[in-house]
Amino acid sequence: MKSIFVIAIGSLILSATGMLFSQQSKEGENMMRLLRSANSKELAQQFNASVQLTLPEKSDRFNRNQAEIVMREFFVKYPPKSAALAHQGVSTDGSQYFIGEYTSGTTKYRTYILYKKVGDTFFIHQLRIEVDD
Repeated sequence: MKSIFVIAIGSLILSATGMLFSQQSKEGENMMRLLRSANSKELAQQFNASVQLTLPEKSDRFNRNQAEIVMREFFVKYPPKSAALAHQGVSTDGSQYFIGEYTSGTTKYRTYILYKKVGDTFFIHQLRIEVDD
């Protein structure tokens, strides 16, 4: 009887863990899709009311509308050739992070996105795109 209970609990834990990683993977792929599409308007919908942007020529905290303009300018100057998810994880506070590679022309950039929950919804709180040395 105890072994059946242990197996049932183990199955529930594995299912819950699988669903969490599946959801996180979808979010990570969605973030990379938004970068690949260079659609600053759709990307900005994922921003928190205030977001920290770190880009090759600009780094500051912006409100959502300003951040959309900054990202539009970035995409014009550094149009995407590709964007791929390399790693993702969950911090101890429940926030998610996505690390990937963004390529524009022949230059590769390391991307880092910090995605935190506000109320019932996750928003981007930090987006870094830096030249990958």
